[in-house]
Amino acid sequence: MPAFRLTGPRATELVEQPVPPIGAGQLLVRARYTAVSAGTEVRMYRGEEHVPQNPQEYPMASGYSMVGTVEQVGRDVVGFDPGDRVFVLEPHQSWAVVDAGNAFRLPTGADDQRFAYALVAEIALHALRRCSPTFGESAAVFGQGVVGLAGIAVARAWGLRTIALDLAADRLELSTRIGADLAVLADSADVAAAVNDFAGPAGVDLALESASSWQAVRQAYQLLRRGGRLCVVSRHTSVAGINLLEGDLMTKEITLTSGYAHPVTDVPLDLARWTRPRNLALIIDRIAAGRLSLDEMVTHRIRPDQLPDIYARLDRGDTSISGVIVDWT
Repeated sequence: MPAFRLTGPRATELVEQPVPPIGAGQLLVRARYTAVSAGTEVRMYRGEEHVPQNPQEYPMASGYSMVGTVEQVGRDVVGFDPGDRVFVLEPHQSWAVVDAGNAFRLPTGADDQRFAYALVAEIALHALRRCSPTFGESAAVFGQGVVGLAGIAVARAWGLRTIALDLAADRLELSTRIGADLAVLADSADVAAAVNDFAGPAGVDLALESASSWQAVRQAYQLLRRGGRLCVVSRHTSVAGINLLEGDLMTKEITLTSGYAHPVTDVPLDLARWTRPRNLALIIDRIAAGRLSLDEMVTHRIRPDQLPDIYARLDRGDTSISGVIVDWT
């Protein structure tokens, strides 16, 4: 069965691999759709993802979001049957063997593709939770890749007033379509005036930085109100060339935090309300109920053999590409 693999920096291959047998407590899932998360996957494509979660050992899989159908159910599995549609955290390939506890059942009657970016939305949700938002606050999202766009969608569903900032006009058009109340070119001369006119002269309440840019971090500090909150959700691979404590930035008493993959996966409810599985279940529920839509962030639907071209274009900085869904059917 076909599987997409990185074979070296900027080298890829679609290979045939056997499906391993499933064990007790596991599911065999046949992929229908996978979603491209451009930030992480392009760093892996370049050989720049130097973090323990994604070791660069070739050949290697890439991607982490799959919607599929349960083909086989292992011994001792409860709650799943062949034919069930599920979301799983698996790479770009036509099958996956997963522990049943790591599969999320999808509601009947909904379009499978709508859930392909559920994990990206969970990453944005976790980052927003790190900023302790309250209903009606203003939220600025710097960088309108898939995480930033998902951040706008989730913040909007939360009842926040949203501001999208990016250097690319085509990305901002997507931001508007997904529900941003204000979309502003981050390098425009009147960006501060536009944001302050929307959020008020005190500044923005909270911000997510998903641009992988230290300049975006600095701009967030400038636009946040005194006591504002900033969560950096993007991976930074360059050394900072800014001083976040210069001048009046220091007196603002900004809370700076970061959000990546939710570290908590299995904790009793009385100890931690929101874990990654509970966040994901909530995202899936809200999508199914029509209260959260990620549809507008998808710009390309492709076949598996088109992945190398998409990676190469993203590597070159093609901003016309945002969400990409790979069709394995």
